[in-house]
Amino acid sequence: MNRIRIANSRFYSSLAFREVASLDWVEYTEATPQENAQALHEGLVDLAHIPVSEFAMHGGYVGIDFGVSTVKQIDSVMLFAQQPIDKLKTIYLDAGASTSVVLLQLLLAEKWMLTPKMLRVERQSLLESVGGTNGVLIIGDAALSCRDKFPVAIDLTSVWYQLTGLPFVYTIWAKRPGTLSKEQGRCIDELFHRHAKIRTTLATRYHNEVHVPMPDALHYIERIKHYLDDSTIQGLNEFISRAARLKLLPDCRYKTARYNILNNRAAKLRRRTSVNDLLERSVEGKRLGIHDGMRLAEEASLADLGLIADLLRTRLFATRSVSVAYRPDIT
Repeated sequence: MNRIRIANSRFYSSLAFREVASLDWVEYTEATPQENAQALHEGLVDLAHIPVSEFAMHGGYVGIDFGVSTVKQIDSVMLFAQQPIDKLKTIYLDAGASTSVVLLQLLLAEKWMLTPKMLRVERQSLLESVGGTNGVLIIGDAALSCRDKFPVAIDLTSVWYQLTGLPFVYTIWAKRPGTLSKEQGRCIDELFHRHAKIRTTLATRYHNEVHVPMPDALHYIERIKHYLDDSTIQGLNEFISRAARLKLLPDCRYKTARYNILNNRAAKLRRRTSVNDLLERSVEGKRLGIHDGMRLAEEASLADLGLIADLLRTRLFATRSVSVAYRPDIT
């Protein structure tokens, strides 16, 4: 078998996937989900465990139906504060956070109808930022040990479930279409299924990686779902759809790379969006993924791109003339 490069998340929630390193045709690495996404974008890895937001932002990846999701509660994506959320003026964000930041923005808009200022800081400075009208968003293993340190501790997954009644997916395994052979795909699928079933045993083996009592660590791992079933994918698509309406993410749907065992054909993907449809989305001010943006650069005419740029510039700066427009909130 051809060797493939696989990047897993180094968080405790992803320990069920570590055994893929035992396959002799796998080059295995671990990093944060955000770092994995960067490596996948740059072609440095073939299969990566990445944030859902990065999957949507790219738009050209397919998933293998595994990741980290949960229903109702997760405890590792937390908003901490000394005061109720409606009193907060600033929320400091983990510099490595991605999907959780989009979820927070979505909940602030749709659930709480609040607009606090949000600033990214390095993880080691987060706890120092809490106090007064400042809150912090802490993710990953660090959040597990902070639950009892602050009077206000909001699990964003719980709020999402109250809003939608659906599971929430934070990270997924993604690749470019055609990267894995059918045999490799089946082998990884079987291994992930097998180790997801013994995740509590693995949680005991790797307990020294988190600074919480064993019962809490086991309870945390038991709440995590690794296989993306139909209801989980529904929650994933609902999140992307809501975020797209708020222009936080491009509008796309989850695409699977799983093979149909009966006929040995790849699962059917959605119809490819035409260049004209992509141009129309641009005119409407909708966000485009990296994949769609590259398609426009390669396939759209310069005349059409110039016309759209002029329309958008006029819309953003209707009362004055500018030659260059930079909008950091839509990059």
